[in-house]
Amino acid sequence: MRLHLIFVCFISIAICSARARRRSPRLTGEEETRAEAEKLDGEVGQLFQRGQAADAVVKAHKALEIRAKLFPASKYPTDTPTSPSTLNDLGFVLQAMGSFEKALP
Repeated sequence: MRLHLIFVCFISIAICSARARRRSPRLTGEEETRAEAEKLDGEVGQLFQRGQAADAVVKAHKALEIRAKLFPASKYPTDTPTSPSTLNDLGFVLQAMGSFEKALP
């Protein structure tokens, strides 16, 4: 009886997790690209906190490159919707490294 109950619980869990996976929305290509840029933004802060400022600068530049492709200047002439925070982070890291001239626009 106990084995039967464990088996039923296991099957119920498997069915629920399969349903949850089916319901999870699929990201479009653009959404995946945005998520990658956001992930890179998070890594910038983590790398800087660990004292890896040069690696943080590389990640920030990659995030900016991704956003430049997502939000081309022809469509967004003033600025991209999410670049200011990335630019701010990049400027902060460059300033902390003593690279003031690279932090200028």
